Amino acid sequence: LHGRCARNKGLALFPRKVGGCFMMSGRIDGENLFILRSDNVLIWDEAVKVQEPWFPWEVIQIGNCGSPIETAAGWLLLTHGVGPMRHYCIGATLLDRDDPTKVLGRLQEPLLMANLEERKGYVPNVVYSCGGLVHNGILVIPYGISDAAAGFATVLPQLESSVAAMYVNLDAVEDQYLDEVPAEYFEFVKALQSVGMTAQPAKDGEQHSVLRLSVN
Repeated sequence: LHGRCARNKGLALFPRKVGGCFMMSGRIDGENLFILRSDNVLIWDEAVKVQEPWFPWEVIQIGNCGSPIETAAGWLLLTHGVGPMRHYCIGATLLDRDDPTKVLGRLQEPLLMANLEERKGYVPNVVYSCGGLVHNGILVIPYGISDAAAGFATVLPQLESSVAAMYVNLDAVEDQYLDEVPAEYFEFVKALQSVGMTAQPAKDGEQHSVLRLSVN
């Protein structure tokens, strides 16, 4: 790849063009999340910063966890955050479907973090993924465990009611309503439902209930 924005690690292409252009997510400055746009898939000179470290679990740096997943409500982008003591967690961000430089929402708490059994390894306190997929309405996330093993997390499809634990960029959310959900959470909840994700009460620091299958 070439161009002033084709640098640093963690570049991930969108699975299709958006607005006639190639799109890519990346952390070109080593700290923040950017969306790159180009007419040529090999040359990248344009980038917009869309997300900065905000919460304690991502205070050092953030980046993507692979290509975003298209949903009816927007692009669901799995992210990783690095906190104190180089503790890696996995989060999620929702980007506008027509203009991915607009952030509709992001999780306040990690989607996935190392549990007690996963904290020990060559690089401790790390869970990291290079992308997820949706299968039969369930979000499946393969992830590395402290550079010592691999596992799979599936986000359970049962819908719960706790969306208040999310941080939402209110300026970017469309003025739409669900009877049982405050208007400011509509877009994020719609996206979670469309891929089988749910906003459940945080458990052990995580935003969602997950089923883990470790592969040693």
